[in-house]
Amino acid sequence: MSSVNVFAGNTGIPDTSWYIGNEDAASYTIYTADQLAGLAELINADILTSFWNKTVSLGADIDLSSYGKNYNDGRGWIPIRRFFGEFDGNNKTISGLYINAPDMSRMGLFINANFGSVKNLRLVDVDITGNNYAGGIAAESGSLIENCSVTGIVRGRDFVGGLVGSLGESIIKNSYTDATVIGNSTIGGLVGTIDILGSIESSFSAGSVSGNNNVGGIAGIVDISGSIINSYSAANVSGNNFVGGIAGFLRGITMYPVPGYGRAQFCYATGTISGNNSVAGIVGGAATNMPIPATQCVALNPKVEGVTNVNRVRAGSYISNPNNRYTARNDMIVLENGEIALLDKGFGRPDGEDITMQQALSSDFWIETMEFDTDIWDIADGRLPILKNVTIYDGFDVPSTGVRDMTSAIVVMFIFLVMSAVLWRYVGCYKKKLHTNV
Repeated sequence: MSSVNVFAGNTGIPDTSWYIGNEDAASYTIYTADQLAGLAELINADILTSFWNKTVSLGADIDLSSYGKNYNDGRGWIPIRRFFGEFDGNNKTISGLYINAPDMSRMGLFINANFGSVKNLRLVDVDITGNNYAGGIAAESGSLIENCSVTGIVRGRDFVGGLVGSLGESIIKNSYTDATVIGNSTIGGLVGTIDILGSIESSFSAGSVSGNNNVGGIAGIVDISGSIINSYSAANVSGNNFVGGIAGFLRGITMYPVPGYGRAQFCYATGTISGNNSVAGIVGGAATNMPIPATQCVALNPKVEGVTNVNRVRAGSYISNPNNRYTARNDMIVLENGEIALLDKGFGRPDGEDITMQQALSSDFWIETMEFDTDIWDIADGRLPILKNVTIYDGFDVPSTGVRDMTSAIVVMFIFLVMSAVLWRYVGCYKKKLHTNV
C-alpha cells in the first residue's frame, strides 16, 4: 500500500486533493490547515469514510487561525466527526484551534476518535467553547491517546476535560494538560469522565479546573472499573459538590454480575482545592459502602476548604482500610465552614497519615513507603517525583508544587536571615569603631 505526501495552502478553504484519487493508500501525511480541514470535510460528508486502518500523520506544524473566529459564521473549526484510524502528530504542533459553539455538544479537534490511536500531538493555545462533551483532543474517545498535550482553555456544560470529554474503553498515557477547564458537572483537568474500563496512566494536569458537581484535577468521575494510575495533578480545583485534587467522584457497585469500582493509585496532588460539600485533596466522593480504592495516594495540597465533609485525602464516610496508604502533608490548611477542621488521621482514614515536607522530598518515602515504581517515576531527593515517559515540550515549565515552592521560600528566607545577621553585626562593629575613634 502506498503513502501520499502532499503540500497545499492555508487559505481557509478545505483541501481534499491529497485524498481524491489516492483512496487506497494506507497512509497520508498532511502539512497545512487546509489539508486538516479537508480531512474533516471528507469524514463529515461520508459516513463510510472513517479512515479505518489508515494512518494520517502531520508533516509540519499547523496554524488553524484561518479556521478560527472568521470561519464558519464565527463558530470556528468544524470538528472531525468519526476518526477510526491512526493519527500521528509526529511531535508537531497544532495551534489556534478555536471553537465557539456553546449551543452544540461534542466539540474538540475530533468529535469521536475510536478503535485507533491519537499520538505524539501537541495542541497549543486552544480556545474551545461547547455544550456537553468537550475536550481539546476529542469530545469522546475510545482510542489510545499517547504522548499528547493541550494548553489553553476548554469550556462546556457537562463532561468537559482538557484532553477528552468522555474516555471510553481505552487508555490515555504519557500525556498532560496545562489548561483552564470550565464547566458545570463532571469536569476534569484531563477528562470529564472515565467510563467503564477506561484508564489514565502516567499523565498529569496543571492549570485550573472549575465546575459545580464532580470536579477533579485529573477526572470529574471515574466510573466502575475505570482507573487513574501513576499520575499527578498540580491544578487548582474549585467546585460545589464532590471536588477532589485527583478525582471528583469514584463510582462503584457491589451487586452481581459485575462488582467493581473506580480507583486511583500511585497518585499525588499539589493544587489548592475548594468547594462546598465533599471536598478533599485526592478524591471528593465515592459510592457508599465501597472500600474506596484510592491507594498509595499523597495529598500535598497547601489548602483544602469547604462547608461539609472536608478532608485532606478523601471526603465522606466509607469503609476504612489501613492497607490504603493515604498520606497528607502535616501543615495542610483544612477549613470546614470557615473553621479549622477536626481531622481523622491514619492509613486508610479520610485525612491520611501525616508526612512532613522533609519526607515528601525524600526518595525513600516514595519508593519504600508508597511503593512508586522507579521504571515509571523519576524519583530523587530534594524534589517531587516526575514521570519518566512524559515529553515536556520546550516553552513549558514543569508544574510547580506547593512543597517545592515552600521549600524554596524557606531556603531564601534562611539566606536572608543569615545575610541580615551578618550585615547587622558589621554595622554594629562599624558604629562601635566610629564611637571609639571619637
